[in-house]
Amino acid sequence: MLNPETETTSVVVNLKDPDRSISLFLKMTIKLRDYGYIDPCVFYVRHGLEDCSPAIDVEGPFDTGMIKVSSAVSLGSIAYFFAHNCTNYLIIDFSHPPATREYSRFPCEMIITKLLLVDETIYVFGYKKSWGLCAYTFDLNGSKWESLSLPKLGRLYEGRFVVASLGDKLLALHVDNQLQSVYDPKLKTWNSVDYKGLLSHFCSIVDYPISVKEHNTIYWLDEKANIRAFDYQLSIHYYGPIVGFAHEPLVMGRESHTAPLIHLMGGLFAIVWKKGDTDLHLTLVHISRGPKARSSIASDHHLLVNVVSCFQHHIDPDLVVHGAFKL
Repeated sequence: MLNPETETTSVVVNLKDPDRSISLFLKMTIKLRDYGYIDPCVFYVRHGLEDCSPAIDVEGPFDTGMIKVSSAVSLGSIAYFFAHNCTNYLIIDFSHPPATREYSRFPCEMIITKLLLVDETIYVFGYKKSWGLCAYTFDLNGSKWESLSLPKLGRLYEGRFVVASLGDKLLALHVDNQLQSVYDPKLKTWNSVDYKGLLSHFCSIVDYPISVKEHNTIYWLDEKANIRAFDYQLSIHYYGPIVGFAHEPLVMGRESHTAPLIHLMGGLFAIVWKKGDTDLHLTLVHISRGPKARSSIASDHHLLVNVVSCFQHHIDPDLVVHGAFKL
């Protein structure tokens, strides 16, 4: 049983104002209740939707200064903000208010297309105008940038290129070329792999997939705002619609960055999205695996995805959601 007075987690939301070309962030601190650990259906019966709203403290929006943020990662209370056209990056320590910030120099000028954190290493993928495709790693313990060799997946700048973490390793996929490769940071080598059926399902990815190490699973939202998952140990794909929205479903698009999926703890996830001009929503969902499918076909395995709480916050109508992450 969670103690709602002491058990908290924070979600930072990246916001952009396209007209003024500025980036902002909101810090949302959630006091968690015990709904993360019980059957959502039982929670509905006992409490009803009107009692589900979490206690959330919102701080901001705060300006990120010269960094026009396109992506960010965090480890503990420290967040790293990167621009799409990156020469510098911003480090913010949220551990003690007011948050402290520090600007640092990126190893080169590059266009960042993919960014993720695996264990305590940041992986950055992108390209330079003069050199073409490139990648870098940043060891958070050693505070050192190093160049990373790229996997042999064909012409990565043509078609869809997806990266995700597999436990302590890195998975790279070229959806159109039907190629997969895994990077081992200890050996510093890429090796070809073949997760059956994974590439066809990854065609549905809208935003970054997220990996939950303790589940051995990658999760993502598809174009119709359904939750999909892939267990990379069992090579099984799962799928489930979100049940319990009190309003119209999320509307997603191929280039959308408007509804990032965030893992909070256990089976509890958050979806951050904007409805209309001014309503920023944080929706908490509980995800679990349904009964074993009768068929051996991977797509027949089901996820149970239930809304357990919602929160709404008014923001400037010019702002759009560009990403979010857990501190």
